[in-house]
Amino acid sequence: MKVDLVIATYNRAEQLRETLANVRQFAVGLNTIYVVNNNSTDHTKQVLREIADHNTVVINNDRNLGAAGGKNVGLRNSTADVIIVIDDDALFCSDDPVGRVRELFGGDERLGVAQFSIINFQTRRILKYEFPGDDPERMGKETFEVGYFIGAGHALRKSMLEEVGYYPDDFGLYA
Repeated sequence: MKVDLVIATYNRAEQLRETLANVRQFAVGLNTIYVVNNNSTDHTKQVLREIADHNTVVINNDRNLGAAGGKNVGLRNSTADVIIVIDDDALFCSDDPVGRVRELFGGDERLGVAQFSIINFQTRRILKYEFPGDDPERMGKETFEVGYFIGAGHALRKSMLEEVGYYPDDFGLYA
């Protein structure tokens, strides 16, 4: 099973640098890392030149496509079976996130989306508004089905995207 990773970014050069350093710790299980720069006006392009390597594809958009539009560029370029999508200020906090994604998607062909536990960077806790269940303290380490997911960190089956469609390009952040 091929697994890619997509990050869309806009004017978050230093957060992106930290995120990519974190992601690279787990890159052994990744096919390609796609970083979509939504026409940043800070020094994001410089950071992306510094971190370029053989399995990172940088896509510089000529305009800001927003969170959904930027992610769609990476998702459409990916040829992997499963695509991990994380925000440009997100960090993996588990030992083997790519292996866990392989395990989840390999064990259930019906699975289309898996949301990661989102742990707030400042508080180091799962916040209620970043959790699709009723009780993050009790349910935070469980696997369960939900009707929606938080976009900060998740994995998508490519065949599901092809069947139901990608993010609506005009969705803004939090839409």
